Amino acid sequence: MGTSPTRVLELEDKIRLRQLSFHAPEELHNSAELSGALDERLEMALDESERLRVRADSLFRDQKSPTPVREDELIELARAKSADLAGVVEYHDARYHRHMWALVIGVGMTKERVAAAPGPAFRDYSGLKDLHAIERANQIVYALLAKGIAAVPAVPWGLHTFEMDLVRLGEEAGLGRIGLNHCLLVPGFGPRVKLAAVYMRPGEGALRKKKPSLPDVCRACRLCVPACPAEALQRDDPHRCRLHFRRNHACGVCLQVCPL
Repeated sequence: MGTSPTRVLELEDKIRLRQLSFHAPEELHNSAELSGALDERLEMALDESERLRVRADSLFRDQKSPTPVREDELIELARAKSADLAGVVEYHDARYHRHMWALVIGVGMTKERVAAAPGPAFRDYSGLKDLHAIERANQIVYALLAKGIAAVPAVPWGLHTFEMDLVRLGEEAGLGRIGLNHCLLVPGFGPRVKLAAVYMRPGEGALRKKKPSLPDVCRACRLCVPACPAEALQRDDPHRCRLHFRRNHACGVCLQVCPL
């Protein structure tokens, strides 16, 4: 986007103010200036993710040997970049036509903030957590590139990934279980998690076997099903959920009613 360093710092200051403003009056949540700063910073982070993906294409072609990194090193790196959750899973990447590792990371949301859903305060909080997940994925990619390791960020709204793929990868990485609301249910956060991932060639050693981190309690609960305003859960149609979310710029009702 060609945004100047000064402009980046201005946006960071406004977003930090936004983080501190969730106990403030509703008129502060509705501030067009603060919402605009958050939207602009999200766009910058997504543009940066796309530039990293383009850069990785040539690096993947040149890198013939396995990635010189272990599963535990990747999880430690994710924690160092302030990810609340991290797990590694092997999968087949259709774009690169090879087996890859995915470092799946999660950024948790609090029940207190999600209680504002749906509404402008939750919309901004949700966007802020999207931003945190995207920026952490980008930071991990830069750290791996500094070690000569080709890596690609995969984020919500990315051009080469869909959020449901991240949820599936999160379950396979042992971070949680997919619930009736098609979200990843995670110990300590329930479905209130924003996901991102970093893809790379398989690393050194075998990945540890993953076990579900939660029992399948979701089927006996079903509180979110009648609460869904888009009737996506009643019809088991994730597309209706995504369409409703995008049309209304947020929803979060199923996150709010989940007792986990």
